[in-house]
Amino acid sequence: DQLLALQGETPPAAPAHPRPARSELVAQGKVTAERIQWQPYRGNNASVEIRIFNDRIEVWPMVIELYGGTLQVSARADRAQSPARFSSNIQVRNVDVGKMLSVASPSMRGKLSGTGEVDLQLFGSLGPSFAKSLTGTGRFNVRDGRLPGINLPGGLEALGKLGIGGDTPFRSIAGDLAIQNSRIASRQIHLDSPSGTVDLHGSSGFDGTLDYILHFA
Repeated sequence: DQLLALQGETPPAAPAHPRPARSELVAQGKVTAERIQWQPYRGNNASVEIRIFNDRIEVWPMVIELYGGTLQVSARADRAQSPARFSSNIQVRNVDVGKMLSVASPSMRGKLSGTGEVDLQLFGSLGPSFAKSLTGTGRFNVRDGRLPGINLPGGLEALGKLGIGGDTPFRSIAGDLAIQNSRIASRQIHLDSPSGTVDLHGSSGFDGTLDYILHFA
């Protein structure tokens, strides 16, 4: 009778969805370095705290002294997905733009000077499709600098159409940034200088293509 009773019992229902694995901290540590280099740039006095979980990696934050200012990056990569997805917050403060551009390429020497700041949020996938997956939003500001006004490469080339010869001092060049579909777009970039003001909007591609519209005042 006892055997028959056991055979007649209804087994418990299986859960509709398996429970996700519990997130657990695997390792953590802090790394410091007097110098750090990623071609062609170099920073000093870097520090970063890293936390490795079974499902993700966190960086909170990485701080580097960079060309008279600081670069701070906080990031997270989700390892549960393939390829891994990442998100990051980037802050640049008081960087010497002229020095940074001259390091990027000798042809950029003297193209733009000033003190730069950037706030940027980035999202994307790690892997071969990194550039295509990259999206983000942010703002930038370059203060108290000089602009040659001609032959400016990259997204700043549009400002070369100002038609102002020689160096042009400016109080600020500020604007918004939106990254999507391998392009960096701005709804408004405002240049304020003693010679006047200029507003422009448009985008530049990762491949160097430009599409900007200028408004003079």
